[in-house]
Amino acid sequence: MPWNRRRARLNEIQLQRTNGTLSTQLSQLREQVRNKERYASGLEVLLRQRNERIDQLTAQVGQLREHSRHADEKAEHMAMFVGMMLDLNDTVAAKQFVAGVIG
Repeated sequence: MPWNRRRARLNEIQLQRTNGTLSTQLSQLREQVRNKERYASGLEVLLRQRNERIDQLTAQVGQLREHSRHADEKAEHMAMFVGMMLDLNDTVAAKQFVAGVIG
């Protein structure tokens, strides 16, 4: 019987050591999970901020394109107006030239 008690005591000591080791590993793994969750939360915040900024810039690009389109339309209108003025000046100059040659 003494050998059985001794063997049982050795088994108990070995199980306590294994339990201690596993408990330590579990604590370390929990800490790693907490760290990774904090890191993931930080990345989620950064991603949300990045997406908001992208949305802002996309809206700004749309506004600038619309402004550019209006500016192009205005420039075309002004160019047409200037062209009409030049045509009118050419017509007046031609009439004056003809009047000077004839008169």
